[in-house]
Formats: sequence, C-alpha cells, structure tokens
Amino acid sequence: MALLKEGWGEVTKRAMEQTEIIGRPGSDEEELRRKWDPFIHTHHYDVVGDFFDSWMAGHPRRTGEAYINQFWDAQFIGENPVPRDVATLEELVEWFQPLFDVERAHHDDPTVSV
Repeated sequence: MALLKEGWGEVTKRAMEQTEIIGRPGSDEEELRRKWDPFIHTHHYDVVGDFFDSWMAGHPRRTGEAYINQFWDAQFIGENPVPRDVATLEELVEWFQPLFDVERAHHDDPTVSV
C-alpha cells in the first residue's frame, strides 16, 4: 500500500479517482474497506469478490476510458469481458492479441481509429 500511496499521491488530492478492491471469494467487504481506507478517497470505491466481476475484467485495456465515458460523460458502452473459460496463459494472450494490435497500430499511426 505504501508504494501505491507514493505513486498516486495524497488521498485528499485524488477526489475523482475510483478504487476497485478485488477480494477473494468469501472476503468480508467491511474488513477490506478498513484495510484499504488509507488509500481510498471518501466513498469512491467498489468491492468485488471475483476478478471476473471487476471493472477491469469487463473493460480490459480500456478500463479508464470506459469509466470516464460512463460516469463522467454518460456515454454508456458495452463490456468486452475477459473470458472466464480461458484455460492457459497462452489462450489469454491470444484473446488479448487483437486489443494489443489495435493499440500498436494507433501508437505507430495516431490517425488509426481505436
């Protein structure tokens, strides 16, 4: 947590940031909230009990943009969830590859639509 606080700065200066805590199945939400309280700005947090229920898993590689679109701009977008049935790391990398390819193309040529 010290490294996160150092990297993100003082909690009172992060008023619009949202923190998502991914607990283990059966984790006590209140206990997790207390544990992470020094890092969380007021009520800007969510607790989920499974990675696949997280914002990050629902919007991989575009988590921040999806959040801003939905909660700041009211531009609701669909999810592109990480598949739950991936058996190996190689399969997961294969699933992510098209997302990496678009990012690489955009990086090489900023006029490419993402």
